[in-house]
Amino acid sequence: MDMERTWKYLLYAFVGLLPLQTVYLLREVFIGGEKWQYGTIAIYGTDILLLLLAIIFLVTPDLLSRFRVKLGMVEKILMVFVLCAGPSILWAPDQMLAGYFVVKLTLAVGAFLMVRSLDEKESKIVVLLLVLGAALESALGVWQFLAQSTFVSTLLGMSAHEAGQAGTSVLKLGDGRWLRAYGTLPHPNILGGFLAAVLVLWIGYLARFGRDGMRTVLMSRAELRESGASLRDRFMDTVRMSGITLAGAMILLGLLLTFSRSAWLGAALGIIVLATYFFFQSKSAKSESNIIPRPYDYVTFLKVVGALGVVAIVFVGVLHETVFPRFDTAVIEHEGSVSERVQSLWDAERIIGEGNILLGTGVGNFTAEMMRLQPDRPVWSIQPAHNVFVLIFAELGLVGFVWFVLFLVVGIKTWIPGQARDDKNIVFFAALATLLPSLLL
Repeated sequence: MDMERTWKYLLYAFVGLLPLQTVYLLREVFIGGEKWQYGTIAIYGTDILLLLLAIIFLVTPDLLSRFRVKLGMVEKILMVFVLCAGPSILWAPDQMLAGYFVVKLTLAVGAFLMVRSLDEKESKIVVLLLVLGAALESALGVWQFLAQSTFVSTLLGMSAHEAGQAGTSVLKLGDGRWLRAYGTLPHPNILGGFLAAVLVLWIGYLARFGRDGMRTVLMSRAELRESGASLRDRFMDTVRMSGITLAGAMILLGLLLTFSRSAWLGAALGIIVLATYFFFQSKSAKSESNIIPRPYDYVTFLKVVGALGVVAIVFVGVLHETVFPRFDTAVIEHEGSVSERVQSLWDAERIIGEGNILLGTGVGNFTAEMMRLQPDRPVWSIQPAHNVFVLIFAELGLVGFVWFVLFLVVGIKTWIPGQARDDKNIVFFAALATLLPSLLL
């Protein structure tokens, strides 16, 4: 097997295994009997796989040449952003932790660059694997919600979570506590962000390419004979599309059971981006021809979203007693999520104001710097800023912040409707838009 094919299969394996949290802890720090969670240094199984992928990628000329062809301004800016993070090790309060985060950031950007080098067919496989993984995560989340507990698994990297256990992410409704879906991930909000992004990818790809899969399903027997297709082809297409549709419904249910408001908002935002693109695409097609064109992607998109909307109404109807209170002001105040976010922003203001405006306090060192500034404060009360833009400003200063914003601006300019190089970019941009509320909240 040649190196390029090996790399491709390993990349597919990485995407499929991405939600798993199999990990080896290199360093755990306890302060005053409490674990400093954000000071933990660990190696995940997917980190090793990603490192192997990067090595094969760098030593395979065909892969590098493909990457160079697709190397654009977005990719170049992102690489400069990583270079800005490296020197911050020198002035970080915890240099080992900063070095660890530089490696993690480099691997993450490497994953982005490698996936960007894929062609359309390979991208479809990646999205399909993400959908499959998200559906399995959702199924596990549904079981966790119904059982109101999780099980411990070293292989999956799962910890035990009980609704009555302090520190567990739950819904607080009156005197009751409801466990939110974790899947195999560390927090329901992380699972929610993952499921929301994959759901938008699923909608985008089904609207854009799903019609091809439905081709033989919609044919009459005469049309089947004329096209050379068989009844077996129709059966396989029916099974394939039914499986993809059920996977989308499962992902939607899992997303609801995370009870992540930011993920819900992100999914709505991603769908709006797709709707805008498909709408303008259909308008453009109509203006370029006086004849009635074939069914537009916009029509297919409306059918997909309409079916998903019906499923959502059913799920929300069943779960209304737990879904609607998530938007109740009294419930929000009781759970303390807003006050925690506000406190983290105050901490960020303190860090930036302590002379860290230009270069920051060091990548991954937000909580380390707060512990240095407030040594008597309980370690459990110190969290990174719940806003990625503010967090980057605090850790990498104005320099890192500018490069990160520039990456987003150039990316948006490249991917917005009307300026996209292909439909694949628009679907990816919609998934990025889905993560925006999580980046801010």
